[in-house]
Amino acid sequence: MRPWYRTKWTDAHITWMTTLSPNAGLIWGLGTGERAEKYTIAPSMRLGFVLTTEPRRNAIFSFKATTILGGTLRERPCSADYGAIGGVQAVNCRLAASTMAPADTLNYLMQERPRGRNSVTLEYKLLF
Repeated sequence: MRPWYRTKWTDAHITWMTTLSPNAGLIWGLGTGERAEKYTIAPSMRLGFVLTTEPRRNAIFSFKATTILGGTLRERPCSADYGAIGGVQAVNCRLAASTMAPADTLNYLMQERPRGRNSVTLEYKLLF
């Protein structure tokens, strides 16, 4: 199955922060996506913001929130030849040799949003 899931390009991400004020910033970035014969990861965009404040001379409080738009992983089916008992049928590549009926394996094709798609971080630093 390696040839079906091998890719020449791994999904790469780059993220920047643009300063809006001394205490606020805009987080933004892009993901390139990835494609192999039997799956695709869509390109993505990261958006978010960060706010900081200095409640005391030696303390920093920050709030950061980000989300990822796009980046969905979608797996494509294979064609399997079950000979005289079933002929050629669409099947989930990973489950083609299982005891499941070929049509039932299609329910297990992956279609997932990126893990950690939404993130919120609160941070309090005490400097000493």
